[in-house]
Amino acid sequence: PGCVLGRPLQVLASLPSTPSTFGRELSYFRQQPAVLQYTAHPANRDRNFRRHDLKPGGYGLHKMSRRHVLLSPRIFRKHEACFAFLFPPLTVLLLLVTPPTDAASEFNFEISRRVHERLTDYMSDPTTIARLISEYRINDGFPHGMGAPDRNAYLRLNDALTTLFPHFESIYYGLEDGVFVGHGFASRVANYREPGESGYDIATAETTGMIKYLKSCVDVAGESKECIMEPGGPYVECIDGCALARCDDEDSQRDCTALNDDKEREQCESKIKWCRQYVRRTATEKDRLGFVPRSTSCIDHTGVPSQESGEVMKKDTDVRGGCYYSDGVTPVERNLSGAYAYCGGDGAVCNDTFVGAFQVSDYDPRWRGWYEDCRASQRSNWSPPYTFFTTLAMGITYSEPIYMTDEEGRNIFSGVVAVDYTFDNITEFLVDNYGDGTTTVAVFEDAPPHYLIASSTGSKAVKKVLASDESRPCAEERNADCKAARASITSISQTSMDAMLSR
Repeated sequence: PGCVLGRPLQVLASLPSTPSTFGRELSYFRQQPAVLQYTAHPANRDRNFRRHDLKPGGYGLHKMSRRHVLLSPRIFRKHEACFAFLFPPLTVLLLLVTPPTDAASEFNFEISRRVHERLTDYMSDPTTIARLISEYRINDGFPHGMGAPDRNAYLRLNDALTTLFPHFESIYYGLEDGVFVGHGFASRVANYREPGESGYDIATAETTGMIKYLKSCVDVAGESKECIMEPGGPYVECIDGCALARCDDEDSQRDCTALNDDKEREQCESKIKWCRQYVRRTATEKDRLGFVPRSTSCIDHTGVPSQESGEVMKKDTDVRGGCYYSDGVTPVERNLSGAYAYCGGDGAVCNDTFVGAFQVSDYDPRWRGWYEDCRASQRSNWSPPYTFFTTLAMGITYSEPIYMTDEEGRNIFSGVVAVDYTFDNITEFLVDNYGDGTTTVAVFEDAPPHYLIASSTGSKAVKKVLASDESRPCAEERNADCKAARASITSISQTSMDAMLSR
């Protein structure tokens, strides 16, 4: 679908479950009755080619995994080629448009192979990052199991990861108690949410101990205000004090007692995960409910929150300066004192929980899609492309569950580690390599309306518009009335070459 150009003979090629070994066995069918088979090992992808005749039940077809790559033939009418790759969770189409020359088909094939390898790397890095963090946690790298007191320890590790993976938008995690910790790398900020349930009655905040959160919000100029939920805002409500029960995934719901074989029953029981029980509620017009804020803070060169003048990292640079509220004028000087979870628990009091916090928002990881989907499946998960909460940029998220073992030996679901990244990195790759050439390259979604992922023309895959009028651009970087509008491959018209792609 989407590759209706000439005679689009499609090809199935094996995609191993581990993305890093993606290039191991690829099959390319040609229009003549033969199969040209490339056995390209990761360390030597450009050699070891072999040609085989097409035979019934031929090599490669029986080795299909549950995920596949669809590749078109190299020769199309008008020298246009369309290649489709199935990366969870979406099928991506690669469109190449080249002026007619004798070498066009070979040239298109080499471009498709190169872009294909870049997309493979693009999809493999997030799994590496998430597992590094998980392994560090398992090896007691975080004294409090990534709980609130480990905020700065995690942020320092996270900052180090940016050196190795500078192209990601954010690396973060959320826990079942509501903790959220992460960075916005380009904007050089840290995001943090204390554990606790939003949706508390503000009339009883003093007696329930939630007053310290109710009074922790600020406006754009740093003036104190109460953290009160807007009507329609979601929040989490515990069931039976958030008691543990089997998670909702298939493995956890399986009745292991029905198995007669001891070994099978033991394996079955080892796959059972336990989750805190809660439901998602929505604030109404009549409610007067408070929320536990997520604070966005300035950071120093180690990645931890700071408001010290001359030590704060400036947005999109390595220059150090001061920390200011969203008005860009008022310096941040926040030293709220209280018995916050970040302080260490057991009634410990500190005054640096909200240091450098220039902005707050009503945000709980447990009602965000990246968290909910991973929690429901209890498996690593790729999100569909969506709008990031903080930047309104379009991107994709890889998420992976994390666990702890309790005294009874049960696997307790603790939370989710996630990696965000926008499509900007793919666009940069295409523009840098094909922006000045005669071939135009675009990557877009297979499903209608065929949203653009990236193109060598540099056209934007998403733009910020007013939610009330999508024909008008959003005047501010972040506004309550802003929304992200995606562009389809058939509607882009930002450059002269876009018209060719849109056809």
